[in-house]
Amino acid sequence: MQYLSASGILLEEKFNSDKLNTKMKQFLCAAAALLLMSACESSKQCLPLEGTQWKLTEMEGTANPAFSAEADTFNITFDAEKKMVYGAGACNRLFGPYVLTAEDGVDIERLAATMMACPNLDLENRFTKLLEEADSYKIDGDVLTLFDDGRKLLVFKGTAAASVPAEELTPAQPVPAADSVKTTEEAAAPATK
Repeated sequence: MQYLSASGILLEEKFNSDKLNTKMKQFLCAAAALLLMSACESSKQCLPLEGTQWKLTEMEGTANPAFSAEADTFNITFDAEKKMVYGAGACNRLFGPYVLTAEDGVDIERLAATMMACPNLDLENRFTKLLEEADSYKIDGDVLTLFDDGRKLLVFKGTAAASVPAEELTPAQPVPAADSVKTTEEAAAPATK
């Protein structure tokens, strides 16, 4: 049955329209909730890529006790202002420029490192090589994963960032000699006499 209201609108059609609006609102709310959840890949809040100190937990699918042996080893921090990544391997400081590309894309350019000898240099060299190979990332809560063409390279756990190593150097402090800072490619090359 159709009933006319005082304004001449069919009441039955108005009721159907209200049901449609309610369904539409429910659908839009559900879509918005899904969108918000997918942006972070987690129900918990995600840490930002830049400004977070990322501590290595896994390299190419393997955890190693050396990664957690000391708090200041095997970590990286992306500095948003300078567009530099800073970090440490087994004992050497690492640094180099990076570019964020497309959605979740990252390009870490040639990394340089100090040249101290210490245990686990093989792990450090592999760590820096994999950082340079990374082309994308995903953050799930406080976990950062770096990928190369979809292959999982490195997994990190995030914490509040400490001061960036480059800021620790002031003009009053000595700067390392040019021959003590080499790119990872130079460090991996065999020594010549």
